[in-house]
Amino acid sequence: MNLGAGGTGRRQRWADRQNARLRQEHEASLRRWQSEAELNEHYHALAIGARPLGPDQAPARLGLGEGEELYWTGSGAVLVECAEPVRMFRPGHTAYSPARRGGAYAPLYYDADASRDRGRVVVTDQRVLFIGGHIDRTWPYAALTGLVHSHRGAMTLMRVSHRQADSGLALDQRSGDEFRFYLSLAMAAARGDRPGFVAHLAKTVAGHLGERPAPPRHVWPRQAPAAATAAATWLRRSCFGPPGATTARQAVPVLIMAMIALWAGVVLMPGAADPAGRPAPAAAAGTPAPPRPHPRPHPRRDGAGRPVAQALAEAVTGAVA
Repeated sequence: MNLGAGGTGRRQRWADRQNARLRQEHEASLRRWQSEAELNEHYHALAIGARPLGPDQAPARLGLGEGEELYWTGSGAVLVECAEPVRMFRPGHTAYSPARRGGAYAPLYYDADASRDRGRVVVTDQRVLFIGGHIDRTWPYAALTGLVHSHRGAMTLMRVSHRQADSGLALDQRSGDEFRFYLSLAMAAARGDRPGFVAHLAKTVAGHLGERPAPPRHVWPRQAPAAATAAATWLRRSCFGPPGATTARQAVPVLIMAMIALWAGVVLMPGAADPAGRPAPAAAAGTPAPPRPHPRPHPRRDGAGRPVAQALAEAVTGAVA
């Protein structure tokens, strides 16, 4: 079948628009995929080559224990404490994903009431330590029973067995990405399973490479819908929004049309015309005509006897629901 035939006029314009849209969507998907691929490869290489920092790079108030090694330190951390328990994930290799495509991630956020202090954060192979202006807090890996990372921002909450309230740290985006990586790396080192963490990231890289977006299939003019179908599609999208639009987006045009129809039914309703359509008789010369009473308009009703305004309101309510 020759799908390339009929490439003039409306069908050709439709095919050109479709191909342009598909090309733009593919390019956007490819950019997102490439960004995630670079992120996965960067942290996989870092997991292989990263080494502990020297003791001279530790903050002044940090006292490293016997055999404790420093992996990362950062500033500008906010200590966050939760008023209620949060759903946590089990600590381990699979809790970490550089591109946040899986693992211990959830749509978390915090308000100003949850903020307790601001300061530095330190990651070693034994614990996470927050050194604040008023509060110091430690999360030892030996007591760590759960953790969760935020999808929306750079926040990580941690649960330890000896503390009742869940708490954690919020950082800026770049520092948060580094903190999550070094936290996972340091916990793997504490378990003596750093090769397992490297293997987890290698698997993540390989799996993502298999998800490269495929080029879109070319659309031909002969595939264009009939004119009536195209008009119906345009009308539906104009009235109810594109596929997948929210209920509010779909309801707004319906409400506007209902208001226009209601206005037309009230304003354009026949006024004080004679029921038979005859003009009023002229008054006798020299005799003022008595004022003609204007009949009060009655609401128009549909076939079920309901006022048209009520029927329109019920139809709009049903469309929104």
